[in-house]
Amino acid sequence: MCAPIKHNTGVKEGDTLYFHHHVVINDGQPLTGNDDNYIVRYDPDNTHGNQAIAFKCKDTGEVKPLAGWALLESVDEEEEKESEVVEVIKLEDKMPRRGRVSFDAPWLEELGVKKGDIVGFAKNADYRISIDGKEHYRTRNEDLVYVEE
Repeated sequence: MCAPIKHNTGVKEGDTLYFHHHVVINDGQPLTGNDDNYIVRYDPDNTHGNQAIAFKCKDTGEVKPLAGWALLESVDEEEEKESEVVEVIKLEDKMPRRGRVSFDAPWLEELGVKKGDIVGFAKNADYRISIDGKEHYRTRNEDLVYVEE
């Protein structure tokens, strides 16, 4: 693995990088001469063009989100109330619309959001990602719509 050169992300050689699944599907964009290494786009100012989601420091084990990403744990959604008058038919599983912030990040602090807060996020603005065997949802900080009090 090679650490980024152009941007000071805090990522060092040997750290675990979590990135968007498009990096490796359909053969991604491998580095010339090494099919096991891929180019991962990173833009500290534009989350939309940023494939790097987070990294885990090999020395401390600490996970740190990168460039505008928020990592959320699932929280129990309120169940729909049953009705004796109307039969409710579920056609598909309901996707989550809120989560608990898993890791602190400076861009979240600027929004007044910290680790442990329960936040709501825009519809279809989350994707699942596994970190240390635990499922998280990743979303951009601009897709966070509220913090529960």
